[in-house]
Amino acid sequence: MKYCLYLLVMVIALTGCDNESIDTSNSSYNQGIDLAIQGKFEKAESAFTSALNDEKDKQAAQQSLAELKKALSGKLNKEATINFFEGVRYSNEGQRELAYSYFSKAIKAVPDFSSAYFERGIVNGRLNLYPQAVSDFTKAIDLNPQDAAAFNNRGLAYARGLKQYEKAIDDFTKAVVLDPDFAEAYENRAIGYQIGNDDKKKACADWKIACDLGRCNSLNRARQNGYCT
Repeated sequence: MKYCLYLLVMVIALTGCDNESIDTSNSSYNQGIDLAIQGKFEKAESAFTSALNDEKDKQAAQQSLAELKKALSGKLNKEATINFFEGVRYSNEGQRELAYSYFSKAIKAVPDFSSAYFERGIVNGRLNLYPQAVSDFTKAIDLNPQDAAAFNNRGLAYARGLKQYEKAIDDFTKAVVLDPDFAEAYENRAIGYQIGNDDKKKACADWKIACDLGRCNSLNRARQNGYCT
């Protein structure tokens, strides 16, 4: 789930849903969130599956399905799942304190809930609570060492909030090792190289990789400013 913080967050605009029918005036993804909060996981799964056909919701729908599958298989309890999706809702509505409280409830119910730590880390970052964000992303990484997004976001917390650029660069490097197509992580590492030690060669090389992967704004700005050729 994983924005800077370039955050892989579920973007939602929740509307109320008091009955069991799916409101076709609302997107499939938002319907899925609504139904998951109500504890109607099978119906939520169907809605999220439909949302895979919508490019703007596809990634968030995939991530939501992963959490629901854990709940449906009994690997994640109902209370934690509902609290998690409540947290996502409030996070994306900008109600950060409420989001924090629901992610914390999900963690209390399931202490090894890596996605809840990740999302709470995002909230802490948005609240400029960078040490807490680092702590939550570290816990997410401990629980899921293959989570490239968690490394990327912890790197951003180190860089943006704590000015610990070497640690940030290490995390961005781990992110691109895990996911060589992670354009944002290359872009972020380039900024770390630029600000941390003014390593123009490495910064420009990373911006070029990010551009090859479809993110060219930073490279274009660097060229306009004469920083990169």
